[in-house]
Amino acid sequence: EFLALGYVSIFREDIIKEEIKNLEPINNCLLNNLLDTPFLKRTYEKKLFVPELIRKKATEMMSDYNKKAFHNMAADHYSRRKGKGPITKIEELYHALNTLDQKRFLETLEEHGPDIIDNGFSRPLFMLIRSARFYEAFEDNFVIDYFEAETSRLMSNYETSEKLFERIIEGSDDDILKAKTHLKLGTIKESRECFDEAIDQFRSTESLITELEDYGEKRDLLGKSYVRLGEIWSKKEDYKKAKEYLQEAIDILLKEEDHNLLSSSYFILAQVEKEKGELAKALEPFKMGLNYWSRIDETYNRIEGLERIGALYKILRELNNAQEYLNKAIEASDTFGYWKI
Repeated sequence: EFLALGYVSIFREDIIKEEIKNLEPINNCLLNNLLDTPFLKRTYEKKLFVPELIRKKATEMMSDYNKKAFHNMAADHYSRRKGKGPITKIEELYHALNTLDQKRFLETLEEHGPDIIDNGFSRPLFMLIRSARFYEAFEDNFVIDYFEAETSRLMSNYETSEKLFERIIEGSDDDILKAKTHLKLGTIKESRECFDEAIDQFRSTESLITELEDYGEKRDLLGKSYVRLGEIWSKKEDYKKAKEYLQEAIDILLKEEDHNLLSSSYFILAQVEKEKGELAKALEPFKMGLNYWSRIDETYNRIEGLERIGALYKILRELNNAQEYLNKAIEASDTFGYWKI
């Protein structure tokens, strides 16, 4: 009975009855008996949970061996879920952290970290990474540095972010990780309108990975760096260079079918044509951007797209359409808490 209570107490959310029965000594009869006590409760969805006071006491009484074993089983439980969303991935990462197995935690962080960030869950990921810093079993690691730096950047803590990114560039021998780091540093420089410094960072990404074997992650990094270079050159009013970089980005991203970055590339290209005074030429890339934007599944990226579409309609003087899309962006941002957008 104590094992059953201990295992349920390890979870931060309600769990299904079948999951507890994975513990060998536990059976239906035992669980039903526990449900007749104040120790174990059932939700209206028939999921099980332990009241907070019991949970706290059970966790205190558990041995370190059992805690690690239960967290390991809980991490396995979340890793088996099909079609899992960012919250499930956060829970898997939380339990992987509490196994005190750094290898497992790093593998899970590298697998799920980018998707958790892309879905707008930077803060809970940041909190988990900060927790990892306090575990003696965990050594300093550049992968942990990278994700702490990136979540800090997204929460506008640029000073911490830059320090960690610079530490990676100085100390890591992983060219892909360093290329990602230069890309993020370039984004910070661009946000401050330090365009020449940003260009240097994006070009460093390019130079680090140009000689590497052609595969998905390399193409993704090149595509992102070319999109950013295209937009920066458009801000610097060098429209020829802007178009060259954006076209290179599109050629690369078409192979990856990255609808989010493709839509951004076409929207920026449309804006470049408009800035040049070529309104008719702006319409074709704008339509292409709309086409790719309509295929984006991720809520966060769709909202960013809404913002860009609204801004472009405004430039094109289609003010009713501009208002419609910008209002949609505001409503969706409010609903999902993306206050920056």
